[in-house]
Amino acid sequence: MNAEQVTDIPEFDEWAVRRAMRRAVWRGLLRTAAIVTAALTSLMVLVTLVSFGVSGVRGRSFFGFAYYGTRLAHPELEMKQDGNCCAAGPLFGLTNLGLANEMTLRFRPLGALNHVGTTTVVVEGDVSGEIHASIDSSDTPLIGGLARGRPTLSATAAYLQKLPEPMIASALIEFDGPLSVEAYELFFDKYVSVFEVPNRSAPVFLSDPYHEGTGIGVPVSWSSTGFGELREWAAGLSSADDAQLNRIGAPSSDVIKKAADAGMVYAFVVPRMPLSLARTLVATTGVRSVNVLDTAFDQDWQTRRG
Repeated sequence: MNAEQVTDIPEFDEWAVRRAMRRAVWRGLLRTAAIVTAALTSLMVLVTLVSFGVSGVRGRSFFGFAYYGTRLAHPELEMKQDGNCCAAGPLFGLTNLGLANEMTLRFRPLGALNHVGTTTVVVEGDVSGEIHASIDSSDTPLIGGLARGRPTLSATAAYLQKLPEPMIASALIEFDGPLSVEAYELFFDKYVSVFEVPNRSAPVFLSDPYHEGTGIGVPVSWSSTGFGELREWAAGLSSADDAQLNRIGAPSSDVIKKAADAGMVYAFVVPRMPLSLARTLVATTGVRSVNVLDTAFDQDWQTRRG
């Protein structure tokens, strides 16, 4: 082989080798960073999807107990939801996988005084699913009336006769026997006029309000005769939910389901009515008792005409 045919071997370039090695290292680092970033992104997407899924399932269950359950447990309070439900915690619940929930409720006692102020309570559901709320309604007209027990019609009539005319009252009106929704609405429209009671959303009891001989610790009540939501929620209850219902102060699942399915009205509450209407109801056929819950002077009396 001739010397001219031998390819020249370039001299060793240390700087070129170092540059190549640096480029290789950087390419490796960038590739690793890209893989790690993609993995973290996928993990975050997965966590987000799982959180939303868990939050949706847990949120529906929480809403039922926190809203419907609390309403059943506290017929003495007018209740409204304040804000949204349900995921709680940093980053809209992502940090606890959507397991924690909360709902803000506003309460106002039903009664003749027409309480203007409301009490705000946050109902919380922890990651274990237990619901906690601190609602003190022991000193309310309806709770006081139920604690006194069922009065006789003659005793209520005598009490009403002693009250001065420019007063209004709240009362629990109990029927001789349970009425269907249709019969109750006919009674309500006939004897409780719009002029005397403009607010037509009277809370009703779907079981004996004094629960005598029923073995039921808490009577079943609802904010109106629209039982659709109650029935839909009650259909999904089981004995496994009784501990949760007990924590809230609501009746057991079996009691709720039976009352919701039957849909009979045992009694209703009129939060504000003139004494003349209370006296009329005491004398009305089909009424078993009229329990006056509280009274207040009617300041509108001084400007009333006719």
